[in-house]
Amino acid sequence: MYDLSKSSHFDILCLAYNYEKFGLNLYSKFDQNDVFKGICDIRSKGIELISQLATNYNYKLKRKKISLNLDFPEQIDQAIYFEEQINLFYQNATDFVDLETRDLFFRLWATSNNEYLKTLNLIKNQSNLQNMSSNFEDFIKFAKNLQNNKFDKDSINKIINSQEFSLFSGIAVGGLISAAIKEYLEKNN
Repeated sequence: MYDLSKSSHFDILCLAYNYEKFGLNLYSKFDQNDVFKGICDIRSKGIELISQLATNYNYKLKRKKISLNLDFPEQIDQAIYFEEQINLFYQNATDFVDLETRDLFFRLWATSNNEYLKTLNLIKNQSNLQNMSSNFEDFIKFAKNLQNNKFDKDSINKIINSQEFSLFSGIAVGGLISAAIKEYLEKNN
């Protein structure tokens, strides 16, 4: 993140412009679904607002390279990281700009934080739930095979190395304990 304490109003507007341009370029490279297209459309309008504000101050915005480490395999993770970084920029930048610019930055931050990030995190969570559901189905299949002595080393390794193994094994142990308690209560009543 940039230290903005010694940056001029012009420099901060240029950074905002370039962050928004970076984001537009990033999203336009992604598989184009409705969410990414919508973010591109709205981000384009944000770039126009920054450009208009710069014109009001007689600034000619300069292109500057924004350097962010987006070394994430999934597009959704890149998008979330970008939105987190641009939010930090806007939060920090509002301390060093005038009221009109602060208002624009607040609106851009609010759109990113309250719309983009929430939607992106929701998409990521839905994807994680789908993966977890698929892994749970594998776990159930493995448990049935284990019960019938039909398992091999590969299937054991796949389940043990699953991210959800501790959750699924906890569910299984909880189920066994519940069955044992139920059986004990039935015998002693």
